[in-house]
Amino acid sequence: RSATGSGGSLRIVSDTSVAVESGGGDDGAIDVSGATAGTITISAARDLSLQGRLLASGLVSDGDGGMVDVAAASVAMGPRAVIDATSGRLGAGGQITVSAAAFLTTDGRLASTGGSGAGLPGVMLTAGGVVRVLGVIDASGILDPVEGDGGSVSIHSTGGDVILAGSIDTAA
Repeated sequence: RSATGSGGSLRIVSDTSVAVESGGGDDGAIDVSGATAGTITISAARDLSLQGRLLASGLVSDGDGGMVDVAAASVAMGPRAVIDATSGRLGAGGQITVSAAAFLTTDGRLASTGGSGAGLPGVMLTAGGVVRVLGVIDASGILDPVEGDGGSVSIHSTGGDVILAGSIDTAA
């Protein structure tokens, strides 16, 4: 995590499951934030349980958010989970992609907010089964209320319902 350097990249691939835990007051965290944020890629053949934080934020005023790409057979984000690809006040929000072959549940916070450079790419959720959005998805342009543009949110299920019980914000 550096306010002057670029964030790096981290890739995790598992032939079974991946868990980013929380508990005892500390959350498991992966952080590739920087003046320009980096990339987090997690792929699991079975389940992905996210209870902690995946951070790819631009830390300076014109820093862009990074990229977080998560894919598994099933994905479950708990209520304390955070995926953050926000930018600085003048930067563009990053990209968050969460894909599940079966079901996908988000009960935490996904943030791809941006400033005057906000807009695309935003947040994309895709599943082969039911998609449940119980938490917050924020792709707004609120970091620069004068020039900020809202980002995009895409939710797609190819074989199940989409259940929205949380909040989605793409306001400028």
